[in-house]
Amino acid sequence: MARGYLGRPELTGQRFIRDPFQSGDTRRLYRTGDLARYLADGDVEILGRMDHQVKIRGHRIELGEIEAVLNQHPAVRESVVVAREAANGDRQLVAYLITREGQNPTRRQLRQYTADRMPDHMVAGTSSSS
Repeated sequence: MARGYLGRPELTGQRFIRDPFQSGDTRRLYRTGDLARYLADGDVEILGRMDHQVKIRGHRIELGEIEAVLNQHPAVRESVVVAREAANGDRQLVAYLITREGQNPTRRQLRQYTADRMPDHMVAGTSSSS
């Protein structure tokens, strides 16, 4: 495990917090985005994520990053990206958007736009061999 994020002190401060179980200020804990709780029997139950990060085909994806790219497209006014489960049980990314008045980009144009700016596994509607 690292001691922080290289060149990103603000993110290091957010994610590497003082260990409340140790005295002094030298020990740190890494704050993940996972949400969990202790059960009465002492086991830990994982409830999900506190952020909008999802895991699809082995990749951790921040949905807001995809939304930010889509929102930069000149025809897009607003977008939201979600992970949905397909009939075969696989999770896939789906983007919903509101276009600007008089604009009607095709699915192919939007995929190409995002594909030019993001890794393949973050482009809605594409598949990878993982």
